[in-house]
Order: sequence, then C-alpha cells, then structure tokens
Amino acid sequence: PVCVLAESSLTTFGTPGLIDMPSAESAPDAEFSTTVSYFAGSLRTTLSFQILPRLSGSFRYSGIDGLLTGGGRLYDRSFDLRYRMIEEGKYRPAVAIGLQDFIGTGVYSGEYVVASKHITPAVTVTGGIGWGRLGSFNGFSNPLGGINSSFNTRPIVRQGSLGGIIESAKWFRGDAAFFGGAAWKATKKLTLKAEYSSDGYLREVASGSFLRKSPYNF
Repeated sequence: PVCVLAESSLTTFGTPGLIDMPSAESAPDAEFSTTVSYFAGSLRTTLSFQILPRLSGSFRYSGIDGLLTGGGRLYDRSFDLRYRMIEEGKYRPAVAIGLQDFIGTGVYSGEYVVASKHITPAVTVTGGIGWGRLGSFNGFSNPLGGINSSFNTRPIVRQGSLGGIIESAKWFRGDAAFFGGAAWKATKKLTLKAEYSSDGYLREVASGSFLRKSPYNF
C-alpha cells in the first residue's frame, strides 16, 4: 500500500494532513488543490500542487490580525515543499520531510519529519517531530544537537523582513517537539480527525489575537 489520498483531506494550511499538523500522505500525482481556512483572525488561502508522486509544493497568502505595530493585520506570503522519503509498506509507515514557509517572513516557518500508517483502510495514524513553529509548544532540546551544536540555536527572523529569501540557516534548528494524531474516514464524504498540535501560536497569543487553550484539536 502507498499512503496516497484518493480524495485529498487537507489541513488549515492547505497541505495533506490532520487539522493543523502535516502527515506523510500525498495527493494523487499532478493534483491541484485550493483551500481557504479562517479562525481567530487568521485567514489562509493556499494553492497546492503534487509536482511528482513524492514531491509537492504549496503557495500560501495569509492575513493575520494583530501582528503589525498597533495591532494591524499582517499580509504574508509563504511557500512549502514536502518530499515523501519512504513509501508505506505492510508494516512500514510512509515517512515525509517538509519545509513550511521556507521563502517568507518566517511567520509560519517550520520544518518536520513525519510518519503515517494505515491501521485499516479507513484509519490512519500520524506521528512526527517539528522545528520552528512546529516545535514551539512543549519543546525539548534538539536531538540533532548531538551531531553539531549549531542545531541547538535557531537564528532570529530579521526584523522588517519582507521575505523572498531562503534562510536555510534556520532549518531544523532550535527546540523540537512531537505532534501526532489520527484520522478516520467514516464515509466517502466524511473524515473525522483528532490531533495533538506542537504549534504554540506564540506570536498570535502575544498579540492578543488568539487564546490558545489546548494542544488538542478535533
């Protein structure tokens, strides 16, 4: 079996996954999708394309209340790339690696490695580890720090940055955190999801535009 979505179930970021958190699933080859999500002052419009069977890309345009000086709305562009490194097997989960907002202002910037496995044809479980935005809640010391101490610190986003520059020096650096969840395709048109999110929504909470009560989303 291959972890491919027959009918793409997408996140609030417009990518295959749970609710906020990504999964290792992929859309069918060459599929193009567009999504719009809104909650708590955050509007995200995303265009995603399955470039190759294992590689997908996304362009996102977002409006986020309260992030500009004086409480104004920040309009932000971001790009994602995701590559499925390992196909799902009988006992082996699919594994993907992703870069979120890797050419942008850093508002949604994060990286992840995630695994997904079909327990039954209708039930999929997902678990992963995230950095950056996806490592901002209940984080721990970067396990990659044992390879090189430079992975322990994540560079601060440049103030006033307008994006458009690839800041690879941030990738997979700083604290990491676990995330995960499950999805049940109850019918052809209904999927139920539950997740544990590692996104702390730090900037939104600090601005007062969002009250984050729990890491659990349903």
